[in-house]
Amino acid sequence: MGLRRHPDRCLSAATACLYGITEAAVLAAGYAPAIGFIHSGKPLSFVYDIADLVKFETVVPVAFRIAATEPKEPERAVRLLVGTLFGNRSSSNG
Repeated sequence: MGLRRHPDRCLSAATACLYGITEAAVLAAGYAPAIGFIHSGKPLSFVYDIADLVKFETVVPVAFRIAATEPKEPERAVRLLVGTLFGNRSSSNG
């Protein structure tokens, strides 16, 4: 049962990383994360809007690539690869 959950766990970890990176970018640019155009009514609606623009070209393939290797710690493996993808050197600390 555990291995069948790897894709779900990897996708969740990958999108969580993307949302964190996107929120940091939105805040750094001075925009309000809650004012979305497609998503609405959530504190991070604009973050979800922006993240959806790149999600399927960036973190979704990473999640499935990691899930296919069936790592012992799938979330950690995803965080490390997503950190590399977006140039975050501090991702290896967790």
